[in-house]
Amino acid sequence: MRSSERHPVVWLWGLVLGATVIGSVIGGEKTVCSLAIGVPILLGGLGLASVAWAHLQSRGGRLATGGPYAFSRHPFYAGLLAMLTGTVIALRSVVGLAMLVASVGVTVVRAVIEERELLDRFGAEYRAYRDRTPFLVGIPRHETKGNRA
Repeated sequence: MRSSERHPVVWLWGLVLGATVIGSVIGGEKTVCSLAIGVPILLGGLGLASVAWAHLQSRGGRLATGGPYAFSRHPFYAGLLAMLTGTVIALRSVVGLAMLVASVGVTVVRAVIEERELLDRFGAEYRAYRDRTPFLVGIPRHETKGNRA
């Protein structure tokens, strides 16, 4: 188990993500329009998180810089946040929206903690990857040499 997985923010992260979904379900007032907008965002996030997880597992402990990781240092988290955003939109929940803001904050903190660990583990390789790849979403900077794994 990585040290970041034992960090207290991981427990908080799980609670806040769960509260976002529960708050949306309990306090939401869905409409056909909100479902038509929110469900595709939720499904897109599920797809991204699934592809990111599978790619990460295929790397066998090596630094993942290809696939979805070529466009985001944290595509799994981006997918989870998209899923939560889709849920909040689909169910039109003010409580869910408030919890979504908290979820984004805690997710960023968790990702920053993981990045410190990755920098310690992979050193210059991670530093170069970090310098060219957006945190959650964005356009990667041009890579000058080598292929991504």
